[in-house]
Amino acid sequence: MTKYTSLLVAAAFAITAAATAADTKTVLCDFESTVDYSGNAATWASPAIQDTVVLAKQAGISGNGIKVDYTYQGDSACTYAGFHSWDYPVATFATSVDMAEADGFSVWIKNETVSPFSVMFYVKDAAGEVMRIMYSGLLPTAHTDWTEVMIPLAQSPTDATGDFGHGLQTSIWKNSGRAIDLSKIAEFGITVYDREGVQTDGSFSFELDDFSFFVGTDNEQVIKKFDFATDSATDWSSFDGGVVSQGTGTMNLTTTLATWVPKGAEIELPETIDCSNLAYAKFDVEGDAIMAAVNPTLDLHLIDVNDKVMASLAYNVLKAADGGVSFAPTHTAGCQDLTYYGLSCWRFGTYSGDYNANKDFDATQVKKIRIGYEPQQVADPDVVGQEATIKIKSMTLAATAKIPVGPQPEGAKTIDCVWTDQPIAMDGTGSDAAWNKAAWSTAAFTQRGSTTEVPADFQGKFKTMWDETSMYFLLEFVTGATDGKHYGINNNANQLVSAYYDGTNFMNEFDIFVSPAGNTQGSSHYYQIMPYFETDATGHQPTASNNGFFFGAIDAAGSWANVTSANIEVKAKEDLGAQKVTFEVKVPYAGLNDATANGGVAQMSKPAVGDTWYGNVCHWANQFSGDTPNTVLAVWGQDPADLQAWGKAYPMGSFNFVYAAEVADWELF
Repeated sequence: MTKYTSLLVAAAFAITAAATAADTKTVLCDFESTVDYSGNAATWASPAIQDTVVLAKQAGISGNGIKVDYTYQGDSACTYAGFHSWDYPVATFATSVDMAEADGFSVWIKNETVSPFSVMFYVKDAAGEVMRIMYSGLLPTAHTDWTEVMIPLAQSPTDATGDFGHGLQTSIWKNSGRAIDLSKIAEFGITVYDREGVQTDGSFSFELDDFSFFVGTDNEQVIKKFDFATDSATDWSSFDGGVVSQGTGTMNLTTTLATWVPKGAEIELPETIDCSNLAYAKFDVEGDAIMAAVNPTLDLHLIDVNDKVMASLAYNVLKAADGGVSFAPTHTAGCQDLTYYGLSCWRFGTYSGDYNANKDFDATQVKKIRIGYEPQQVADPDVVGQEATIKIKSMTLAATAKIPVGPQPEGAKTIDCVWTDQPIAMDGTGSDAAWNKAAWSTAAFTQRGSTTEVPADFQGKFKTMWDETSMYFLLEFVTGATDGKHYGINNNANQLVSAYYDGTNFMNEFDIFVSPAGNTQGSSHYYQIMPYFETDATGHQPTASNNGFFFGAIDAAGSWANVTSANIEVKAKEDLGAQKVTFEVKVPYAGLNDATANGGVAQMSKPAVGDTWYGNVCHWANQFSGDTPNTVLAVWGQDPADLQAWGKAYPMGSFNFVYAAEVADWELF
C-alpha cells in the first residue's frame, strides 16, 4: 500500500484552506517517529491501583505502526468507566498543522480480541487546548485483520452520550474543556481508557497505524453559515457599542476595550433555524495583538424566540493578529448540562449566574445570532479605552456530521435513492405510483469475484427510495427459463419467504447490504438483510407452513437482532408469464441502531438530501443440468480493480439520497 503524505516526515508541511484540493487524505501521524514506552499507566481509582503498558513500534499496514500491550488491575471500587486512563503523546509537530478544513478522520487498527477498554485520540493546539477524537467501538470490536475505521467530524449531544461517547469532544479534565484552534495543531496522542467498570485483572493488545484526516469530502451538514467573502456585513448591527463594517472578505468589529463587557455584532434571522442537532460551531477569525492584555474570549450567542440564550466561548484565537479557526463541539465530557462557567465550550446563559433563567433554551427556534468578544480579566489601565478590531471571516453552525468515506474508487456504481412523500403499499408488486419517480439500476450484475456479467437468466435490477421513516428497495430478478425455476414465491407473512424448484430441493436467497459507516475493504461493519428461501421435503413450496427464515448480520451471523424487531418487511410477487419475481423491502431507520455499523452513531436518523450511504444488492440463482444445480452469485457493486469473494465486497456501490426531479407542466417545443 502506498503511504499518503506524512506530516512527521515533512514536519513543516501544513495544509491551508486555499491550497486544499477536493477529496484529499493526509496522514497526521504515521507512528514512524513515535518513542517506545514501557512503564506505569495512570489510574484514577481510590485507593490507587496501577496499570502497566508497553508501547513499541513494529510493522504496520504501511511501514511501522505501534503495538500497545496493556495490563490492568481490577478493583471493587471500579464500578464505573474512567477509573483507568492513560495518555501518551505519539507525535509533536515543529510547525503546527492546519486541520481547519478537516471533515473526517480515519485510523488503521488491528486487535485480535475484544476488551472492556478502548482507545481514543486527542489533538492539542499551540495554546494547549485539547480535543478528543473518539470512536468507542475500536477495542470492544475485534479486528483480526488491519481495518481502516472512519470517524465522523462531530456528532450531536444526543448521539455522543456519556463521558466517553463518539465523535469530537472537549473535556473538563483536559484544560477545562475549552474550544480548540484547529488551524494550529501542535501535538497528537492516544488515550487508553476503560469503558465499563473493571473489577478483575486482565490484559489486552492492539496495533495502530496511519491516523489521517480528510479534506474536501463534503461531510459537513451545515445548519447556518456566514462567509463574509460573499455575505454582506451590512445585514448585521452592533450590540453594546462598537462599529460593524465590511472588510475585505471579513466582517470587522471595532470597539474600545473595557472590562467584562461583551461587544460585537448581531443579526435577526429572516426565519428561525433548528439547532437541536447542533454538533459544533466553527469560526475563522483574525484577532488584535492588543487584546492579549485583556484575555478575551470569542463569544457566540444563540438566542431563541423567548430571548433565552445558549452561549459558546472560545479562548486564545483573538490574542494575535493572525487569529485562528476556533472549533467548539457541543458535547463536553463531564459537562453534560453545560452549566460550568469557563469549563466548557457551551453554557446556557451568558454568565454562570443566569443558568436557571436560560436552561429552557429552545434550540428548535433560534431567531437571533450574536458574535463578539468579552475581556475575561481586569484590564490593564494602559489599554482600557484603546481601540481594537477583530475580523470575522466565516462562522459555521453544523449538525451531526456525515461519516467520512474518502474519495470513491473510480468506476464505483451509484444509484439515486429518491425521496417520496407518497405511501408505499408493501405487497411485492412495485405498482405504487411513487416507484415511478425512481430509476432502475442500469449496471449489469456480474459474477462474484469477476468482471464477467452473469447470463441473462440470472440478471436483476433494483430501485431505491426514502421517506421520513424508512428506506425502500424494489428488486426484480429473472426467474429463468433454462432448465428450471429459480424462484417460486409465496406471501411472506411474519417476514418469511418460501421458494420451490422443479426437480430438486435447493436453497436460494438474495442479499441487501447497507453500510452507512464506510466503504473500504477493512470496514466489516454493515447491515445485511437476507431472506432464505427454503422448500419442503418434496422440493416444492410449503402449503400449510412457511419454512423460510430471515437473517440479519452486522459483524457475525445473526448479530443484528433488529432485522426482525424493527419490522423490516420483505414482500414478493412472482410473474410466471414474464419469468421474473419482484421484491419490496422496507428498512426503517429505527432498526439501524448498531454503533459499529453507524460509524459511532448510536442510532441512524433520517438522511438529508445530498447524503451518501453505501451498499450492495446480490442474489443466489441456480441453473440446473438435470438435478445438479450450478450456483451463480450475481453482484451489483464490485470494484473491478479489487474483486472480492463475497457479495459484501468493498468498495460497494453508493446510494445517493436525492429529491425526485420536478417535471414541468409545460415544455418548449
